[in-house]
Amino acid sequence: MALLSLTDYVSAEMLQEIADKFYDATHMVVGFSDYQGNLLSRIDHFSTPICNYYRSAPQFENCCITCDAMAGMQASITRKPYTHICHSGLCYCALPIYLHSTYLGMALIGEVRVSEEEKKLLPSMQDMTHTQYPTPEFYQKAYEGIRLVTLDELGSHVKLLNILLQYIIEVGDKKINQDEFLKQQNDLLKKKEIEAELKVTTNKLKLQTLSNQMRPEFLQEAFDSIYQQAVIEGADETVKMLQALNVLLEREKGREENLITLEEELEYTKNLVHVIEFAQDRQIVFDVDLPSGAERILVPGRMISNIIEQYFLKEENNGDDVMIRVEVVNEDAYLNIQLYSPQIPLPSLSISGNEKAGHPKRDAGDVSMMCKILLNLMKLIYGENFSIRVSSEGSGQDRMCIRIPQTI
Repeated sequence: MALLSLTDYVSAEMLQEIADKFYDATHMVVGFSDYQGNLLSRIDHFSTPICNYYRSAPQFENCCITCDAMAGMQASITRKPYTHICHSGLCYCALPIYLHSTYLGMALIGEVRVSEEEKKLLPSMQDMTHTQYPTPEFYQKAYEGIRLVTLDELGSHVKLLNILLQYIIEVGDKKINQDEFLKQQNDLLKKKEIEAELKVTTNKLKLQTLSNQMRPEFLQEAFDSIYQQAVIEGADETVKMLQALNVLLEREKGREENLITLEEELEYTKNLVHVIEFAQDRQIVFDVDLPSGAERILVPGRMISNIIEQYFLKEENNGDDVMIRVEVVNEDAYLNIQLYSPQIPLPSLSISGNEKAGHPKRDAGDVSMMCKILLNLMKLIYGENFSIRVSSEGSGQDRMCIRIPQTI
């Protein structure tokens, strides 16, 4: 991790503005430097003749740099403000700037003079006063024109600046942490998106691989061959079963739509019943009462066939001959599809669209995974505007009643 500098928390522009406003309010110079001693703000306010002389003359400039560096080092070691007399006899305070235990840089405050009594209490960097000026009179006149302050006054201004800097730095630190947190969150979201896309792609590839391994066309060709052999051998029941299977395969091949006509759904259900009839070796009569005009109404694919397979043709009923009847009734804007069998009792069941999809409320019995998928699909298509329930009102016969709108 790279070392953090003062400008990582406070911009150089803001540091300069702090220096300018602090000078306007206190007439004390403020200069900022990073942890390596590099100057971060302009030295426009080093305006006294003494400072201008030393800081602008090449032969004396290094004295100022050395003085500032030594004061900053002492302050960083003690982690306290270091008030001192510079080589030109002026008073400065080096304020170390820390964030927790990390040294970020320094603020140099001052370019003022203190009384001779207080001056004796402070460490002196170098004694380079009169000798470096053209005449002693120039220095003395310039020195006497510099603002005179007490050490308490200087200390109060240093404390004020320290409080201000600490607050700004803590705000900057929170912003850095917040930005880092947001970056981590964005990276995590991107990672999850990539993982989700990869999972979807992987599932598609698996599905495609399975589809390529056993294509519906291959199955249909195989059943066609068996069908032809069964016709030659006169196996009538086998022929009927294969005809029904062929219709089912033809229906499933390339089917992607969610809505089909009621006529198509009933034809599909009829062929499914024929296949189950053959597989379970029993007689199943499938009777449909479909009013004119209702055959073109769109319904969810496998809506009726799933319910019949789940509730009317369970394996525990295997061996008993049954009759299943489907009655379709137009009720204003709704279609009421009733399914019943005199031989099969139905469980108490009540499901409506205003219940959470995939978790329908029911009084008894189970809902298969295929039926749950169907219910979710119906909720997507009809919203809350459908119901499936078992009722024995009127006829006394248990009936599975599916009530759906005639138009989507």
